[in-house]
Amino acid sequence: MGKKIKSVQFITSEPFPYGMAATNRILSLCKGLKTNNIDVLVVCMNKTEDHNEILNAKPTGEYEGIQYRYIMNSSIASRFKIKRGIDSYLKNMYLLIYGLKVYSGNTVQIYYSKESIAAILTKIASMIRRSIFIKEETEHPNVRTKHMSKLMRYAFIKYHYNIFDGLFVISENLYTYFKTDTNYRKPVFILPMVVDVDRFSKHRDGRKNNEIVFCGVLDNGKEGIDILLHAFSQIKKSYHDYLLRVYGKTSSEYESNNYLKWFSDTAKGYGVENSAKLMGYRTREAITDIMLNAKILVSPRPHSEQAEYGFSTKLGEYLMSASTVVATRVGGVSNHLTDKENAYLCDPYVESMVQALSNAIMDGAATMPVGAEGRKYALKKFNNHVEIKRIIREIVQEYDL
Repeated sequence: MGKKIKSVQFITSEPFPYGMAATNRILSLCKGLKTNNIDVLVVCMNKTEDHNEILNAKPTGEYEGIQYRYIMNSSIASRFKIKRGIDSYLKNMYLLIYGLKVYSGNTVQIYYSKESIAAILTKIASMIRRSIFIKEETEHPNVRTKHMSKLMRYAFIKYHYNIFDGLFVISENLYTYFKTDTNYRKPVFILPMVVDVDRFSKHRDGRKNNEIVFCGVLDNGKEGIDILLHAFSQIKKSYHDYLLRVYGKTSSEYESNNYLKWFSDTAKGYGVENSAKLMGYRTREAITDIMLNAKILVSPRPHSEQAEYGFSTKLGEYLMSASTVVATRVGGVSNHLTDKENAYLCDPYVESMVQALSNAIMDGAATMPVGAEGRKYALKKFNNHVEIKRIIREIVQEYDL
């Protein structure tokens, strides 16, 4: 027990510091580690910035006190496909060389990617330098491998996770899957959805606009925005002054154009084209203000394997904002939230969501106490400072540090 964790490095294929849910989770974990006096660094293995839409051109820097670096010394992906292919191979060697130089027995590497070759080379460096290498997993493996062949999917599930010294999983269901369904023999730690509590410490004057807001990935299968749009069209008949605002982006420019057309055509078909708007991507700072000012924040996820084994990062952020939350009962949501106490819960169907939205609106002034109770729950259960302190203690004990 003579050693302690001095530093943690996140090895990720996600963009940083500007991204979506995964980036926000990494940032929340990093800030929790810093609060507990552990040095942190985010290492981005890929050039993640689209040359047509550059959010961060700096290969190294600091964001909200968190240091980051792009291993290829550039954050911007080449416009040429052949160059992007070359970079995808080179980055693996960069990771190996970097690990051999930097890792030590006092460091922990947390891997946030599904790339196996990069994981193997990072593991080699970790073994040589005698550091700990842990995989962060927030999704069921089937979600990660849905575009793979059956053979590749089998190989991924059987071998990929055994590269690591252990796993962090986001939910009890995912813990059960690895420990029971796959008989995973290495340590598995439950590291639940955590929220950066400092992010939502801004002054709240109690005034809320009449907006129903969704923030997240524009994907109907994952997020249920089609259900939300239909439900809003029903709500609009009784509550004329309410607006629907959808913030986020798709995974590609091609999908973005298709989704914009779908949303526009569907909203027009429902007769709400003037009150339901697709707002696009916003920065973390802007989204924070949007959440704080919204009357209602909605998580309309449908039933899916992804929802059953994961847990929505944005749901914790919603709760922390103290705005009223409407969420579907999927995955472990009902284990945490109680209808009309700290959120309004519904089933992932139009009629049920209409009822939950109506309840939230009709309660009027009473919605603020529900929002306040949601924030209290998030501070207690999803606090990044508290949860990180617990997980550090478990790691030190498990690996005899």
